[in-house]
Amino acid sequence: MSHRIPGPPLQQPKRGEIWLAALDKRRPVVVMHRDFAGRSLQSVLVAPVTTTVRDIPTAVRMEATDGLDRDCVASLDNLTLVMRTRLIRKIGQATPARMDAFCRALAVALACRFE
Repeated sequence: MSHRIPGPPLQQPKRGEIWLAALDKRRPVVVMHRDFAGRSLQSVLVAPVTTTVRDIPTAVRMEATDGLDRDCVASLDNLTLVMRTRLIRKIGQATPARMDAFCRALAVALACRFE
């Protein structure tokens, strides 16, 4: 027996994809979880994207080549879980180099040290 509420099929976001999401307002988010988690969980771990650009190590600059309409940053200090039903549409894909920058910023945000 399924416990899912009837409605449109849930989105299947993948790591590194950039989605428009319904948060405090409609804003882009970067999917941060591993792909396997996105298939089985109802929520997705995302980094919100903002046009408030700060030059801090936990903010990763993004641009039109990422599928955005202006320069902005993904804030790794503000990771959040978003219900998959709040994802509106995929708007871009982060490059492997950009994903590496997200991982470095996330390590700073979580005070993780690698030796």
